[in-house]
Amino acid sequence: MAMKSLTLEEVKFFPQVPVVRPYFGKRQIQNLDQIHKGLRIRVRSEDGLDILATVILGPYKKDGIWHLDLEFRKGRDIWQGTVSLPDHSVIRYDNGEWNRANWLERA
Repeated sequence: MAMKSLTLEEVKFFPQVPVVRPYFGKRQIQNLDQIHKGLRIRVRSEDGLDILATVILGPYKKDGIWHLDLEFRKGRDIWQGTVSLPDHSVIRYDNGEWNRANWLERA
């Protein structure tokens, strides 16, 4: 059975999945093996978020998604939080897409 070639009009309807990881600079964390307990990182986003934090646990998988736990200061208080690694462009989402707005970088 011969395969039919697609027209340019038909190809336009395919979803556009970014195949290249977004590049946010040379300090960007791009692999799970770059993360370890005690690592000082910055949680960054295109809308200006910039949190200086320390990794306290991770990376670990919870409900099929990679995470890490952080500790950071907010004023005089010490806070703890969890970030999803696909949401910060360390790894891809299950559908193959990359997050193009958030990232982690070495402090």
